[in-house]
Amino acid sequence: MSDLEKYIKENSRKMDAAEPASGHELRFLDKLEDAGLVEKKTVRLNWRRITLAVSVAAAIIVGFVLIKPAEEIALVKHTDWFANAESTPEGVYEAYYNQFQKDCQEVSAYDGEDVIEDITNEPIPLIDQLPDELSDAEKVAILQEHYGNLLDAVVQYKETLAR
Repeated sequence: MSDLEKYIKENSRKMDAAEPASGHELRFLDKLEDAGLVEKKTVRLNWRRITLAVSVAAAIIVGFVLIKPAEEIALVKHTDWFANAESTPEGVYEAYYNQFQKDCQEVSAYDGEDVIEDITNEPIPLIDQLPDELSDAEKVAILQEHYGNLLDAVVQYKETLAR
């Protein structure tokens, strides 16, 4: 007889009285339910946890609705940046660059010329990155959107300085 068999024989009463490991009861219960020997139990919901979760979610939603920032920032959107520009990619870039130069001259170095340069900094200008497969009209639309957003950010920064 092996040591394992001897150990089981000597400790069989302890093993029979011990609780099965977690998960075994459910497995055995499933087998009995499938065989029709035991009625299936209905699942009871833990209402305390559910109400706690709903309460937390409601508190977060109320917080977002009722608490507003002290000062709402209105995004500046100017659509006339490129009204007088040629309808070519180069014309859009030239209009952007001219406006950028004006903004840098309006704001002294102390007031944030470096910040304006950081906002508009492009190691490789977008005009040089656009694929040749795009038509000029598509390039113009992309450039107007991109450079318009940069110039809008500069205007918003200048308005912040003016406050």
